[in-house]
Amino acid sequence: MEYRSHKIKTVNIPSAKMVYQSTSKPLSFTIISLVLALLVFLTEYKLLALIMAAVAIVFYLVTDKKQISGYDSFVIVYNQQNNEFCDIIYFSEIKYWEYRITRNGNKIMLFLNDGEKYSVDKGVNMSTHAYFQKHLPEKELKSIEERLSKGL
Repeated sequence: MEYRSHKIKTVNIPSAKMVYQSTSKPLSFTIISLVLALLVFLTEYKLLALIMAAVAIVFYLVTDKKQISGYDSFVIVYNQQNNEFCDIIYFSEIKYWEYRITRNGNKIMLFLNDGEKYSVDKGVNMSTHAYFQKHLPEKELKSIEERLSKGL
């Protein structure tokens, strides 16, 4: 089988319907921060509320970066240092995958057909896990014992 996963320019991403996206700036954090600031403002800690609101607004104004885009037959992992390039990984090239919760954040480990390992470290959360479960449920490694039995 030909190895099809590779680094490409972001302008060369195949046209397909995106079904999942993870960015560096979740909108829910901004909304929750503003609501909490409003609730704190209703108490006697008005200065704290203003600081919380200012932090939420600054966070909202910071440039948002794409981290992962999911499609029906491939996933795109964006390069955080150089946004001109990204990695495209076709589902047909993934032998197994595993969701890991670590001290440094969650990650998805992809074990490719050619024996390579690919780690997705940025933008991985429970919705990323759900995306992979939906599109590659039969290839998920759910336990250490299962991983060891497959020699990974």
